[in-house]
Amino acid sequence: MIPTIPALPLSHLESGGMTISVIVPAHNAAGYLRHSLPALQRSTYPAFECIVVDDASTDDTAAVCRAFAVQRVGLTGAPHGPATARNRGAAVSQGDILLFLDADVVLRPETLSRLAAAFQNETTVAAHLWLIRRSSPGHQLRVAGQEPAAPLHPSAGQA
Repeated sequence: MIPTIPALPLSHLESGGMTISVIVPAHNAAGYLRHSLPALQRSTYPAFECIVVDDASTDDTAAVCRAFAVQRVGLTGAPHGPATARNRGAAVSQGDILLFLDADVVLRPETLSRLAAAFQNETTVAAHLWLIRRSSPGHQLRVAGQEPAAPLHPSAGQA
């Protein structure tokens, strides 16, 4: 049996707890989702939903979403781009907090708990997670909000 990512628990909603909508824009991202969705399932924070916005994928993205029982919003035609996909996911979300993740981001189990804790303080208006990821194998590391780091090896980044 394949584990599923549950819908937002009603008991948590009724108790006034913070709920998180994890919105993942995805275009031909089946390979990435096979790693990122199981990591999300291991979250220590129970009150979240996962919405994958499938931006006209031609790979197995839809099948991976079905396998992990996440909500999938499909965009048809030519790819619309990640901004449109994020906006479409936000439109159908139910959470108090919106967390936008790229399909290749693998969260640690405590990430959603830490995010919710940051928002428990009523003076918090927004939070920003600093994530480091490789833009493509053997190329530059990128940190959100900063210029690209130096190439990982001398041939990286050469045209």
